[in-house]
Amino acid sequence: MSKGRLGHFRAGVIAACAVLSLGVAVTAFAQEKAAEAMAKLNVVLPRAEEEKLALSGSPEHLRAAATLYIFGKNGFEKARTGTNGFTCLLNRDAFFYGVPQFKPTCWDRVGATTYLPVMLKTGEMLAHGQSFEAIKAAIDAGFANSTFRAPDAGGVAYMLAGDNSTLPSVTGAGAGADHGLTYIIAVPGGGHQHAPAAP
Repeated sequence: MSKGRLGHFRAGVIAACAVLSLGVAVTAFAQEKAAEAMAKLNVVLPRAEEEKLALSGSPEHLRAAATLYIFGKNGFEKARTGTNGFTCLLNRDAFFYGVPQFKPTCWDRVGATTYLPVMLKTGEMLAHGQSFEAIKAAIDAGFANSTFRAPDAGGVAYMLAGDNSTLPSVTGAGAGADHGLTYIIAVPGGGHQHAPAAP
């Protein structure tokens, strides 16, 4: 190999190593952020506070008759069975995005049979101290083996209280609420669209 070609080869190897090192560093940083968020979200709140915050994602007229889950030492547990087709919980999956945000969410029947089982599995593994990698692998495997499925019809998930970046307080909305009234429309194929809630 000529000196010129050898120089280009070495430069290429150095560049490839630099890109690989950057990728490893970014991955490690993302995993560190996820682990920090998981530690903050894996907390059992007083039952009354958990219930109030979970239901805060829904319009007030739907709360009394909604199915309710609360987070305990083994993950989410059903606190009551509702009658109006909506299911509410204080979602703790934001560590997937590297942020420690509590997400009050209330799904309709479509979401309760598609998104909700994923959130329940996530909560169970979070409560038992499983790693980010283990939780992600379990969710991916669940979709692969049809334990979980994406919605095949449109649906609604209310998130009227916003996301709470700090530990919520029973005295009011979470101190870190960072967006206004919204709802999510589930779309066949697994996507979703965000839209402003009706006033």
